[in-house]
Amino acid sequence: MKNNLAGLFIMQNASRAGVISRLNFADTHKLGPDYLSSYVKRLMALTPEDVRRIANEYLTPDKMSLVVVGDEKTVKSQVTQWAQ
Repeated sequence: MKNNLAGLFIMQNASRAGVISRLNFADTHKLGPDYLSSYVKRLMALTPEDVRRIANEYLTPDKMSLVVVGDEKTVKSQVTQWAQ
């Protein structure tokens, strides 16, 4: 997943319009002047524990909805543990 996100980021910045868009995003969200040059390095340094910690901090499962699309016979057993 990290390789995919890093590659996507690089592809998005392969044109002047892409770089302008990323700079605008960084400016809008006040991400700092090194956002573009350090993004991939910071992304690759992430660990599964980092993701868990942030998810636990910002995601509230009791306020979330799970939407499943597919054949009920196929997916029901896969999502039963989350059904209320």
